[in-house]
Amino acid sequence: MLSKVDGYQGPVMHIWCGYSIAHDYSMLEVHTDFIERCARNVGAKTITFSSPRKGWERHGLKLGFRPKTMVYEKEIQS
Repeated sequence: MLSKVDGYQGPVMHIWCGYSIAHDYSMLEVHTDFIERCARNVGAKTITFSSPRKGWERHGLKLGFRPKTMVYEKEIQS
């Protein structure tokens, strides 16, 4: 799922979901050209995604992404 979001320097194309349990390949890798076209169509200069999985650091670099921010979360006990 893709979404145009407002970034600090203009529109950003954010990938909210880029996986499929039905396939053995990386959806992000297979659809990179399509995602880049979508980003250009909305005037975005960057594409972002977030993941708590450490393996995405290496895979993201291979696809041209670089780590930029970290998301921290605190779980509230009921």
